[in-house]
Amino acid sequence: MKTNKQIDVLMVKAREHKTVYSEHIEDIRIGYLDSLLQGNGVTTYIMDFAFSASPCEADGIELTEFVRTASPKIIIFIIDKSPTNSPGYTLELLDSLSSAEEIKSIHITLYGNAQVGCFTYFQHHIDSVVLGEEYSALSLVQSVMSGSYPENTNGIAYRNDQKAIVSNQAIQINSLDELPFPTRYALPSTRQSQYAASILSSRGCFGNCSFCYLRAKEKFLSQYAWKGRSAKNVVDEIEQLYKQGITEFFFVDDEFIPYGEQGDVRVIELSEEIKNRNLLIHYSIYSRTDCLTESIIKELSSSGLYCVFLGVESFCQDVLNRYNKGLTVERNLEAITLLKKYDIHIRLGMILFDMDTTMEELGESISALQSILSTKPELLFQSMFFSNMLIPLLDTPSESYIKHNSQISSTSVGANAALQTNYMRRSRNKNEVYKFANPQVDLIYSCVDTMSEQLLQKCIEEENRFYLHGYQDKSMKWFSGVTEFSILQLSLINESIATGKTLDDCNKLVKRNIDMFCLDIAC
Repeated sequence: MKTNKQIDVLMVKAREHKTVYSEHIEDIRIGYLDSLLQGNGVTTYIMDFAFSASPCEADGIELTEFVRTASPKIIIFIIDKSPTNSPGYTLELLDSLSSAEEIKSIHITLYGNAQVGCFTYFQHHIDSVVLGEEYSALSLVQSVMSGSYPENTNGIAYRNDQKAIVSNQAIQINSLDELPFPTRYALPSTRQSQYAASILSSRGCFGNCSFCYLRAKEKFLSQYAWKGRSAKNVVDEIEQLYKQGITEFFFVDDEFIPYGEQGDVRVIELSEEIKNRNLLIHYSIYSRTDCLTESIIKELSSSGLYCVFLGVESFCQDVLNRYNKGLTVERNLEAITLLKKYDIHIRLGMILFDMDTTMEELGESISALQSILSTKPELLFQSMFFSNMLIPLLDTPSESYIKHNSQISSTSVGANAALQTNYMRRSRNKNEVYKFANPQVDLIYSCVDTMSEQLLQKCIEEENRFYLHGYQDKSMKWFSGVTEFSILQLSLINESIATGKTLDDCNKLVKRNIDMFCLDIAC
């Protein structure tokens, strides 16, 4: 990564994990911010290490050398969604710069989903945290470049002259259509047939899940209810990419469909706009189960919907209530049945484990998963193979609830909260162990976690092979097969621990089954 031009702003995105993937999707938030900054006369450069061919151990050295050469006025580190993609690696990359003499004159800030525990980031070498969105970041950049910082900023946390951390309120734009289309910074270097475009058609969510990172975001953005771009604006962006040969799209909205009648209207508008322009595309979305009616699914499938990330979390009503999901088990199951009817792939979003999970709660979810497998199991997949546990993110109701209501000690609550910086994709610190109130659940999770790690490694190998050889259509079949296998193993683990088998015995049994499964697949 080299450049000869003078840079005002360097945007840095760390890898999500330290395993090498062949397929990566550019970060839409970087694209939006880059487009807005450039449109306001700011010279930018993007270093997204997900696309780096160098070993991850070299990222810090590469970043430091680039900063010394390019001398940017501002460095913006992108903080990803918590806890799905934790900020741990971003902070490691940030800390790798701390010893460089050259950075003392550079303004360093964090941007993205930095609202979760935002004040804790000041333990690192930073000058500010952007709590708002694109226009808050623009106000910071313009303030720094004009020499008036922190005047005329909005949605920024910073240290004042007394070294106290203070913040100002973020200002939101009235219409998302005002934003320029995002820079597609990965497109020039990616084979057209292997490029999948992220689309952000809305922001916010009407849900109120207690564990969600959006609860922290709401503290600094006075209103973060669901807000959508116009259907025309969204499809204009899709068509622009379609004319460049792009047919695969990922809608990365926290909630693609607004609730109630508004959802019906929006789905019809978007779907009809796509069909009227004869755009032969395939796309996936994120959705709650209470937004998916048969008419909505039918309409979306007619315009290219092939996969839904479904925020189920659990098939136990007590757990759904504890997470403040505002859903019923019956509604979760009904949505899955409807998606199967229209042959839509289902990516299950589940949190099977939290520190207060009981054997009964776990049993209810496992039983429902087994039942779901009885029809069209090839449509079902779960990317973490059921090893997800609830992380009580700072500044969310889950953190408060667990501190005051959990059956485990306050020390364990703190340990679980600390995991938010080293959580997913096998990146968490092995010295930090998630604590459970129920000892049997603790054993089950340990075995499921080990199973998940082994399956993930195998899946990464297969995913890279599918990607490099153009077999993307086969990858979903592979993942659904592994998901079906993992559900059977989950049931076996639960039964084994419940009947007194040791963790060592369970791990050996599952390892043997995984080896046999992978051998059968290879044959």
